Amino acid sequence: MLSDKIISGIIAIGSLFYSAIPGVNAEFLPIEFFPKGGALVINTQLDNCFSPELEEIILTGHPIRFHYTVQVLESGTDKVVVENSFYHEIRYYLLDKVYTVQTSENQKILETESFLRAQEYVTNLLAINAVTSDDIQFDKKYYVKIFAYLDKIFLPNLDKEIDLMFYWNKNKPEISSSFFNRSLITQ
Repeated sequence: MLSDKIISGIIAIGSLFYSAIPGVNAEFLPIEFFPKGGALVINTQLDNCFSPELEEIILTGHPIRFHYTVQVLESGTDKVVVENSFYHEIRYYLLDKVYTVQTSENQKILETESFLRAQEYVTNLLAINAVTSDDIQFDKKYYVKIFAYLDKIFLPNLDKEIDLMFYWNKNKPEISSSFFNRSLITQ
């Protein structure tokens, strides 16, 4: 399709000038956590993660996956007690002029005509089960660590792969929570 070739060409030209395109410093907002049904549930949001160039790539219709990893670590040893990885995928459908966001952790799909609404849905981590009371001990302290990254995408018309992490200055945003213990979950 001609439009695919034109869009792929624009992306390819832009990718030749990676070093001239400033990336953004994506970061997480502070982690909120609360007990729910014998588990620790967390909320946070990935902020400042859409550069104009990344938005242009999304508008081409290529699906873009935001990968998230939530870890619960034991304080002092930094031993990973529980790890949960999932993704939120955003895709724009040119003909329908609609964005879809699929969340793998709960298998939900949002459709919207609003890019702002799609951005919000792809970056919000809401009611994510981090750990259950069965996974941790009473006498130890723990903390939650979250990080994110973007996939590389392949442009078949150009036979070229683009590393989307460039638009985040090649940095995986990461955040750690304050310490908690099992009593927080069993309140």
